[in-house]
Amino acid sequence: MNGKRSSISPNLKYLAIIDEAVAISDRPRELQALRTLVRKNYGLPMYEAVERTKVALSQADRATFELDMGEIKVRDEIPRWDFERLIGPDVRAVEACIDRALKTAGLRPEQIDVVLRTGGSSRVPRFVRMLSEKFGAGKLQEIDVFTSVAAGLALKASEYDAVTG
Repeated sequence: MNGKRSSISPNLKYLAIIDEAVAISDRPRELQALRTLVRKNYGLPMYEAVERTKVALSQADRATFELDMGEIKVRDEIPRWDFERLIGPDVRAVEACIDRALKTAGLRPEQIDVVLRTGGSSRVPRFVRMLSEKFGAGKLQEIDVFTSVAAGLALKASEYDAVTG
């Protein structure tokens, strides 16, 4: 490359790759759905469907993933155990981060008095179980999971505003 940006948009590059895969694949229908997803910019509706399923799986043992976007029609039952298998690497990464924070602070889990759960993922049973195993279920407290981060940022902003005048 000569340092110049390509004149082909990233979407067109991906579509060309997908088109080639459709032509040689033994699963062209699924790849055509992927092409439609990219071409028609259905990423946000797909994300929202995944998020709805994740929330449902945090409250039930099974949930239905549904996406109906014209040519793309998906309806599939997802058991919680499968969801937990898929998020296993994320749970382990969060646990490793907690372990690093404890080590940096020179603390052991039993020295922690309260663990505040905040954010949507803090309701996912696998994350709750990991925290319970590490700190003890009695130490876990759930605060307003959907607005607490924004409230904390607002407090920090007001402190900053008070200092800077």
